[in-house]
Amino acid sequence: MYKTTSRQFRIDQARSELLTNLENGSNALSKGNINVLATVIGGTAFELEQHIKYVAEQTMLLTAEDQYLEDVHGKLWNVPKNGSTKFDADIEFAGVNGAVIPANTELQSATGNLYLTTAEAVIESSKALVSIKSLEPGSANNLELNSELSLTEAIDNLETTAILKNIKVPGQDQEAEDAYRLRIQQHINNRNNTGTLADYELWAKQVTGIEKAYAKRNINGAGTVGIYIVTKDSELKTKVEENINNKKPVGAEIYVLEPADQAIEIAVNITPNNSDNDTRLRAAISNYFNKLDFEESIIASQLNKVISDIPEILDFSTNLVNTKVKPGHIAKLGNITVQEFTEWIM
Repeated sequence: MYKTTSRQFRIDQARSELLTNLENGSNALSKGNINVLATVIGGTAFELEQHIKYVAEQTMLLTAEDQYLEDVHGKLWNVPKNGSTKFDADIEFAGVNGAVIPANTELQSATGNLYLTTAEAVIESSKALVSIKSLEPGSANNLELNSELSLTEAIDNLETTAILKNIKVPGQDQEAEDAYRLRIQQHINNRNNTGTLADYELWAKQVTGIEKAYAKRNINGAGTVGIYIVTKDSELKTKVEENINNKKPVGAEIYVLEPADQAIEIAVNITPNNSDNDTRLRAAISNYFNKLDFEESIIASQLNKVISDIPEILDFSTNLVNTKVKPGHIAKLGNITVQEFTEWIM
């Protein structure tokens, strides 16, 4: 770290130098003038020293200010900052067969966020599944499964609300400065492109929109690497593949994959069993599953605690057991069956 002195130290140093050099000569300067001159010279030296310190800190990754991370260090190491992404999901409409849902139909969440349909859809068998994207990027637009969205303008023969059925790409905020700084440091540490599993995961996460990646060797025989990314966006998969192919060791064959879903069916008996508790229960269980990582097993005691933490539910029983998730899979919530709990232990 570049160390500096105080402003007063530089002024005192300048005054001492002036007095020493003028002592044996013709001293036409008064003491007051010497003090003024020392203040000017010492202050200038101090400001120059501070500037040198500032510039030195910006050349170092760990001390550089946020504005220089991307402009200097990001460009130097070819590590661009990940921008924000939009929430991408599927919703289900209900209505009269043949009713048309135009592309760019606007919907609103309970929190006031806006979303647009990405393609035209037609009601068949009283329902239609439609893709939507948030109007604005960022995690503030993320919704939970089974959330309700409302049309901002009614459409003939169509219900005014739709239900969120599938999350394809969660909205992502612009990469935080600390996370970006760490990713540049990881890139520097792995810049020899040795092709470790950490390298492949880092290269995948360099693509905006990819928050998590998991690499596995010998996915399809010797010399192959599988990189699992959580996304339904085929464009993102292509970008990940291109980025890794530009950096991987010669001879390595890669496969960019999506984790397969392993549905977990849950049966819960609760008391009291009413609509409010049913909603609380489903939201709590859904939140638990949304936080699960790739290949993370279901721990019955943890999920039971999620239910027991709902104060309105007085007692419950479940069919939950510890469940090991298969390789290449991620646990997804299946059907939840909720009934009244009638067995009391006295």
